[in-house]
Amino acid sequence: MRVILHADDLGISSVVNESVFCLLDEGRLTSASILANGPEFREAARLSKFFPHCSFGMHLNLTEFAPLLPSAGLAPFLSSDGSFQRKAIPLRLDGQVQRAVVKEWRAQIACLRNAGVTISHIDSHHHIHTRLALLPCLLEVCAEEKIDRVRLRHTFTGNEALSRWRIDNLLYNWTLRQSFTCTDEFGPLLAYVKGPHRLPESCTAELMVHPGHENYSQETSALTYCGSRDFLSQHERISYLDLN
Repeated sequence: MRVILHADDLGISSVVNESVFCLLDEGRLTSASILANGPEFREAARLSKFFPHCSFGMHLNLTEFAPLLPSAGLAPFLSSDGSFQRKAIPLRLDGQVQRAVVKEWRAQIACLRNAGVTISHIDSHHHIHTRLALLPCLLEVCAEEKIDRVRLRHTFTGNEALSRWRIDNLLYNWTLRQSFTCTDEFGPLLAYVKGPHRLPESCTAELMVHPGHENYSQETSALTYCGSRDFLSQHERISYLDLN
């Protein structure tokens, strides 16, 4: 099985940056994604240049920190102080909102590229890019920016009894694959290591972690197993750069 060992949230804090880049340097991670509007974005972009063998994705954001292009059209995603806030999203967004999202996401992509980062793929903060109402925005942005690799919705989480959830995700992932190159499987590393499920040996899977976050310390500990002889004998570690 081919696996992408991926860390989210580069740029969110100096602690997260340090944790992720240490793991990239040790070879325990092969990929990470960067928040263009994160407080420590510039440090993350600068340090990424020392890891040309790793992939660095665009961690699109509509759920935390200030937008790069404040706009009335972003109101459904904003708190009273004008920062992004994690909110419920309606099934449909009007044209003004969609245009504002497209402009904001393109600005985030431009910010990363202007800092010298080669964007390998798209994923997002709190998986916002997988919301059905935002699919038209995602398709437009990726077409305009010529980005053809995108992260799936979860294919496993450790709780596979949620049948409706699984059907919804299967349908959404099928839609993504009509336009983008994606992995076969995607889910948390900890769920993969601990879970009873078995992924096909011939598949390509992205396994996600969040180094530097207190609430995800078990995930980071699980990366020790990924450097073990047992894991390496069964898995080929790759990055999004190898996905085609």
